[in-house]
Amino acid sequence: MLAYLRDAYGGIEYEDITTNLATNAVPDAQPGDIIAYDWSGDGTIDHIALVVSIASGQYPVVAEWGTYSGGQASPYTSRGWTYSAKNHTWLQSERNQANMRAYLLHFAALSGTF
Repeated sequence: MLAYLRDAYGGIEYEDITTNLATNAVPDAQPGDIIAYDWSGDGTIDHIALVVSIASGQYPVVAEWGTYSGGQASPYTSRGWTYSAKNHTWLQSERNQANMRAYLLHFAALSGTF
């Protein structure tokens, strides 16, 4: 998906921010960017979240909406990018996320208007 977005739309930059889980800081993140999560590290993006603000320490705050197992509404109206409200834990400490990858998608200025 990441390569597709870059190639099809241009102006989309992305970086692997998996190592940033250790500090929570993502210095390049800006409101409007997207954080994409690959839960199993298999190259498939499983979840995305919109960066809505940057908290102290360059910590992105994200918002999202959707459903998860059982059709329940997601509890993620706003959260830090490394926190799982569903599981009440930090993503970097979840055993089942050992292979998880995270990517920051930044939409660079595009020529023209929408």
